Amino acid sequence: MEKHVFLDTNVLQQWKLFTEIDWEVIFEDNPEKITIHIPNMVLKELDNNKKESKKARQVIPLLRKLMEKEFKPKIFLELTLFPTKWDSLKEEWKERLDKTDPDHHIIGEILLYKLQNLSTLEISPNPEDRKEKNITISYLGIAFFLQNLYNKLN
Repeated sequence: MEKHVFLDTNVLQQWKLFTEIDWEVIFEDNPEKITIHIPNMVLKELDNNKKESKKARQVIPLLRKLMEKEFKPKIFLELTLFPTKWDSLKEEWKERLDKTDPDHHIIGEILLYKLQNLSTLEISPNPEDRKEKNITISYLGIAFFLQNLYNKLN
């Protein structure tokens, strides 16, 4: 099974480096391949934050260096370099998403990625909530990592 993980800006700026995360522990079902996706909106937010955030300045060159590479065994990094065109979203998605909300742009990128590349999509704030054992996309925010850390400490 292959896993696709979309990280948001908070995970990249407020958590340990994505290269230091033990992805096999998070996905305990031993996936054949894990692809870490960084949506265009996240790249834009990191770029906007680099003056104030040391972590953003640290992450940006690392993303460039590891782009399209296997940075750990079975773990790859993909960056979305071009912004999602809002008009390319399905009408039903546009009705539910707020064009002015950066997080909704990230969700739009995930939905378009699914439409163009995958047969199964599940968006969950916590991958442990999934019900199917197919290709899974998880949009991981800081809340998931904090909950995961809390569970491991208790």
